[in-house]
Amino acid sequence: MLSRIPFSSVLWVLTIAITTCSTRARVEPSTTEPPTEVQPRPPSGKAEGDSRANEPAALAAVKPAGATITAATAWLNALRARDASGLAGRTSFPFALRDTGTEGDCKKGMAPSEEAFAAAVACLVSDDLVVEDLRANPEPLTKILTAKTLPGWARKWTKEIHQGVTPVSVYIPGNGNTFEFVLLVAGDQIQGLWKNAWFESN
Repeated sequence: MLSRIPFSSVLWVLTIAITTCSTRARVEPSTTEPPTEVQPRPPSGKAEGDSRANEPAALAAVKPAGATITAATAWLNALRARDASGLAGRTSFPFALRDTGTEGDCKKGMAPSEEAFAAAVACLVSDDLVVEDLRANPEPLTKILTAKTLPGWARKWTKEIHQGVTPVSVYIPGNGNTFEFVLLVAGDQIQGLWKNAWFESN
């Protein structure tokens, strides 16, 4: 029976079949999914979003303030003990002493070097009222200042706050009087001291 089918008809059927299969192969999308990219895991202790990743930056903001207060406190401790050599060892030069003149004999002193320091601060070391009030206040109130937050009595010396210097206010209440110091702190050294005093009126 197949011998009766014309060869041209058989050829036509085969051509259509081949064309149909070829078209389907081009149109139908591949069902094979691409491999999933594996994300590397963060190292232990450094997980994404871990607040500890920002810890160094936070500590950098806190440590300078703490070190500044420590330097100011150490200098005052030496003054409390009337330790001239201890003061000199915690001082950078040139050192400037400024006083509003409301108490004691200190007016203005400048120590360009360590050799001149003892004479410049002799009036401060020998001030009985200052030492007495420091001893009565072993942990006086201290506060970091800026040039813009200086107390009114100290603003005339603002230009003495150079780059890298931090002013620290020290509040020392006494018996009928109050002292306020502004220490100029550079690193772990003191570069200047400004002094003011108030007295209660009777």
